Amino acid sequence: MKVKPLHIVGLALIAAFAAYGATGLRGAMTPYVDITQAKATTDRVQVKGSLDKSSITHDSVGRLLFRLKDFKSHEWYKVRYTGPEHANMGMARDVVAMGTWNPGLNEFEADEMNIKCPDKYAPGAGAPKAAKAA
Repeated sequence: MKVKPLHIVGLALIAAFAAYGATGLRGAMTPYVDITQAKATTDRVQVKGSLDKSSITHDSVGRLLFRLKDFKSHEWYKVRYTGPEHANMGMARDVVAMGTWNPGLNEFEADEMNIKCPDKYAPGAGAPKAAKAA
């Protein structure tokens, strides 16, 4: 079977689009790291930790400030969040923050955040109890 020039061009285009898609997807992924790893990189990462509810404040321009305790190292660190504040922030137990470490301010600067409210979503929580059979 003879390979036609059009087949070669088609295969080259498929390979180019596959390579472009792989690099684009790779750039969109934000890896989970512990705070030690976050401090060692300038890349955008996700960190997660236990929220110190007593630390929730706002800075002079309205950004949310709070402390998290890293699950792995148990180290406390400050987070400065620039996005919209979640309505359930006061009920949160755990927080996932996405952003970068700022060594000059010694804090994690987050532009995205997810909160975890365990009581509300724990298995069986809030579900009506089954009636006992007589």
